[in-house]
Amino acid sequence: MVFLLTALAWSLGLFALLRSPWAEERLVLPLTRLQEQAADYYAGRPPVPVAVTLGCSGTDVLALCLAVILAYPVPWRARLAGATGGIALVLALNTLRIATLGRAAVSPALFQALHLQVWPAILILTISGYVFAWMRGNQGARGRAEEGASGRGDALSMIVRRFAPRAAALLVAFALCAPWIATSRALLGAGVWMVRSAAFLLTGAGIAATASGNMLATTRGAFVVTPECIATALIPLYVAGVLAASLSWPRRALALAAALPLFALLAITRLLVLALPPALAASPLFLVHGFHQLVLALVGVVLLALGREPPAPPGRWTRAARRAGAALGAAAILTAAFGHALTTAVLGAAGAVASLAPQTLAELAAPGDSQGALALLPAYQAGLLLAIGVTAFPGWRRFLSAFGLLLASQVVLLAVLGELAAHAGLVAHALLLRAWAVAVPVVLALALWRPGQLPAGTLLPLRPATDGPR
Repeated sequence: MVFLLTALAWSLGLFALLRSPWAEERLVLPLTRLQEQAADYYAGRPPVPVAVTLGCSGTDVLALCLAVILAYPVPWRARLAGATGGIALVLALNTLRIATLGRAAVSPALFQALHLQVWPAILILTISGYVFAWMRGNQGARGRAEEGASGRGDALSMIVRRFAPRAAALLVAFALCAPWIATSRALLGAGVWMVRSAAFLLTGAGIAATASGNMLATTRGAFVVTPECIATALIPLYVAGVLAASLSWPRRALALAAALPLFALLAITRLLVLALPPALAASPLFLVHGFHQLVLALVGVVLLALGREPPAPPGRWTRAARRAGAALGAAAILTAAFGHALTTAVLGAAGAVASLAPQTLAELAAPGDSQGALALLPAYQAGLLLAIGVTAFPGWRRFLSAFGLLLASQVVLLAVLGELAAHAGLVAHALLLRAWAVAVPVVLALALWRPGQLPAGTLLPLRPATDGPR
């Protein structure tokens, strides 16, 4: 009863605050415009004018979500983490809602159905599922803490609960800021400097390269460095990792300050890929566009291999390096030797479901996907899942189950992309395709290799992070 009354009080207070003229002018309206701009950036402008008003902001659902989370009797740190994740989820869903409604505006009947029936149901069900999952997870964690339970799975769970909300909030903020990033003069100037640096390094190595503004030209072709090439989604993930790690504040500040030179060096290294010979990279543009995606997989596998080693015995770093090397080597062999066969199999399965979804893509070339995000997706996901499996082997049965689900998800993706492009004119942005490429193997790994099922020794050094110095 106390919880229900507290949740009611929070909801009334949040509704009153968000509906006040001051909040609507200074918070709700700018947030609505930001979501509208992001929707236009990723899905394109609506074919007919659509009025995005304050009622489209998603703040009503957000108020209910925050009210329940802030009223739930768990430590405030857990409540704030849950509220952060809830805000990120509501903003992401509502931006997608604005985008789909804009594309459906050409059909008044479809627009009304989506606006009044489909999307309200999706928002309520999704947010309710998130809130109940968050409540259940925190209740289980509190029960284990009261019983004095401790273990690797609990430590991993606490690490995930700290990292995931921060990463979700920062990724959503990054996605919403994409229209501003695309026109940033500061990032454009940084791109010119990076092009010159890459041309200097290539010329010094005896490779023909010239820099002209923000364009780097080599014997393999020319590449224009845009602000989106510099502002990568790895940046919010890095910041989330630093904020979630168990570091003293001086070390945390130093790690955050290191982000600028680190990602500048990474951007220059990415440009050097353009000079790879054809024997190593048949399509350097695809490889350059997917560079950060590959770096994310490499870093994730290395961290997983390091976390699997006990911290005390000597030689931990050597063993982790061997484990990560074996995992990444297996993934590279799979993608190089069987990537084409895997792609052919996925396309064959997609052709088989064409009777149910006639617009299913028959080739890995989504409309407008000049970066090759979809073309690299099947082989990349298979390689990443294999690398995770080799690093923390759960048994062949679970791995094969995960692999089968992965292939099924790829076929479903081709069907959904084809139907959306044909009927709604929606074309998935390359950033969304790359996010999907990373998210599906990771989600499958988390679902099939739950912490309690991992082999002995897995993730032993992971410890719950604490704020402030240790």
